[in-house]
Amino acid sequence: MSLKSEIKVGSQFEFSIQGEKGTSQKAVVTKFLSNREEGLGPEADFYIADWMEARTLSEPPKALCFHQGADGNIYLDEKQVDMVLDESPGTDLK
Repeated sequence: MSLKSEIKVGSQFEFSIQGEKGTSQKAVVTKFLSNREEGLGPEADFYIADWMEARTLSEPPKALCFHQGADGNIYLDEKQVDMVLDESPGTDLK
């Protein structure tokens, strides 16, 4: 899955940290950022491809920042995550 090409702001998704069973959460995308917008130099392009900010749909909502590594995997707090986009009609927030 590519963060920028398959997901847009307002998309809902479910994610879980690999190796942690039964801990999936739902979230919504709030923003995409480049390495420069994250305050990183050009050398970061060798390691990190995309940044995505999101918030959980739980109460209270929690801010999250995912990144896609140059290896194609998606990470949250340096832990690899599995992510499934919710493609049901009417799930995108405006």
